[in-house]
Amino acid sequence: MTPSVSSHPARDVAVPVASPDLVVKDPTLVALRHVCRHMRPEDQREVYALTESADWEQLASFHWQLHQAGHCPYFKIFSSDEGTAPVALMVVTNQSPGVCGAGFFATERFGEIAHAMTRFIKDSAIPLLRSLGLMRVEVRAMASAPANCRWIEYLGATFEADLPLLGKNGESFKQFAWYGDVPATNNGVRCDVYAA
Repeated sequence: MTPSVSSHPARDVAVPVASPDLVVKDPTLVALRHVCRHMRPEDQREVYALTESADWEQLASFHWQLHQAGHCPYFKIFSSDEGTAPVALMVVTNQSPGVCGAGFFATERFGEIAHAMTRFIKDSAIPLLRSLGLMRVEVRAMASAPANCRWIEYLGATFEADLPLLGKNGESFKQFAWYGDVPATNNGVRCDVYAA
C-alpha cells in the first residue's frame, strides 16, 4: 500500500503518513506524559542517566517546554491505532547551529509498532531531517544495550565513538550520527529556523 501524503505545516514539506498499523501525530502534553509515565525500564535507565530529570513528570515537562519554545524541529508520538494510548516518541532537539540530538523512548507496548515505526523512521523521518539542511543529528545509546545500538545503526546512523562514564552514575554510552548533505566547509544551518 502506498502511504498517503500530508503537508507538514512548519516546513511545507510533503510527509508520508504512517501505515494503517501505525499512527504518527504531533505531540500533546497528555500523550507525552503517558509515554514518559509508562516508559520501559531499559529506556528509563538510558534517559535518566543523561538528564537531570528525577522522574517521569519532570521529563515530560522538560520535553514539553522544549517543544513549546520551538527547540524541536521534529517531535512525533507513535501509537498502534487511532484512539489507542501512545506507545513511543521520537524527539529531535537543537544542540548548536546545524546540529541536533535525537531521542527515542517507548512503553512496554513497543513490540506492537516496532516494525512499522522502524520503517517510518528510516523511510520518512530521517530523509525529512536530511532535507532540512542539518549537518548532523546525534543519538546516544547505553553501551550495555546492544539491541538499541543495532537498531540505531539499522536506521542508518553511523557509529562514532564510545563514551565511557557519560551517564550521571558512570554509565557508558555509544554515540551515533546521521549526516546531512551539507559540506564540512559550510558555516552550517541553524537547526531552529525549521521549528514551528
